[in-house]
Amino acid sequence: MGTLSVIAASQLAVVRPPPSQAITSPVVKEASSDRRKAAALAISSGLAIWFMDDGAADRNQLRLNTQGFSRDENLVLAEFLHAKFGIAAQLNKDKDRYRLRIGANGVARFIELVSPHVIPSMQYKLPL
Repeated sequence: MGTLSVIAASQLAVVRPPPSQAITSPVVKEASSDRRKAAALAISSGLAIWFMDDGAADRNQLRLNTQGFSRDENLVLAEFLHAKFGIAAQLNKDKDRYRLRIGANGVARFIELVSPHVIPSMQYKLPL
């Protein structure tokens, strides 16, 4: 096996490191799917993948459905989006959980970052 194993699914590929390069941290191993998604935010393609999976356009704003995170964790994610990408995100309460909302002032920057990575079948999620 080469340095990476690639499993292609349509136009989107899931890349997995071989066991010799796997992350061995017990914290990462125990992390839930939502926590692994948060780690992917460190790059714009990771942000695009998360948006394609859990994002939605709502009029002149965007939502990332982060209800699997606590309120405090959502605040950390919002701070990270601002520090890393210059995207202002606020918490939006959805029943008894929180999710991230990117207002009109951050939509253009968000789209600039993710649109090169959004596959054709998911373009409908981006606002016009």
